[in-house]
Amino acid sequence: MIYELGEKGWYLANLLKFSVIISLSISVYLNFQKLFLLGYAIVIFLAFCLLFGFLSNFLARRYSNFLSTGFANGIVLAWSFSSAIPLYAH
Repeated sequence: MIYELGEKGWYLANLLKFSVIISLSISVYLNFQKLFLLGYAIVIFLAFCLLFGFLSNFLARRYSNFLSTGFANGIVLAWSFSSAIPLYAH
C-alpha cells in the first residue's frame, strides 16, 4: 500500500525496509555471539524483499487487491523464516 502513495511511494517503502534492516544489523553488531542467527534472518528478509516484493507489487497493481497480496506475502515470509532458521539453530 505504501507503493501507491504516488511518486514517492517507492522511496518510502524502500526506506521502511532499509530502516528495519539497519536496526537489526546494529543489534547483531552489538551482540554478535547471541544474535548471529538474526543475521541469517536479515539475509532471508533481503532475499524475500527482492524476489517476492517486486512480484507482489506487480500483482497488486494488476489486480488492485492489496489484502490478498499482503496476506500471501505474510504467509510466504513466515514460511521462509520457519523453514530456514531452525536448520541453523542448535
